Amino acid sequence: MTDVRSQIVTDFNLLVEVSSQISAKLTSSNLTDNERQLYLLKLSVIKMITGFLKALMDQSPKLKALVMICLTDGRCSSEEAEKLGFRSIGHMRFVRDQLRTLLASSVLETGIINLLIRTNSIAEVQEIIDWYKANVLDNVQLRRFITRN
Repeated sequence: MTDVRSQIVTDFNLLVEVSSQISAKLTSSNLTDNERQLYLLKLSVIKMITGFLKALMDQSPKLKALVMICLTDGRCSSEEAEKLGFRSIGHMRFVRDQLRTLLASSVLETGIINLLIRTNSIAEVQEIIDWYKANVLDNVQLRRFITRN
């Protein structure tokens, strides 16, 4: 079983790759209106996810560093922990692990990411959008984490 740390990196990289593929498909003149609408909707969900991550990073230098560590499987350093105002490197690692858990269960939830990539149904993509609204945008735990950091 894949650990949360590597799954977040894998899911994020997969989204970036799929985004490029969808953009390339959208340039084709052979798409039906339904296919074009499906690809545009999928692309909008990917932009919603990446937009949320960018907004999260824009909240503070501390959150930016933590998100980047999570998305790249980077490491915490004593120097960075001190620079960002953490009590210790242990505290920084603890907060990073909290963020990883929150990202894995919300913004970068593997099952939802895989469904988004696999589906050929506009209705399913709409369900994914509804899931994101309920589990990311209205996520109380995520909001508390952002407020604390």
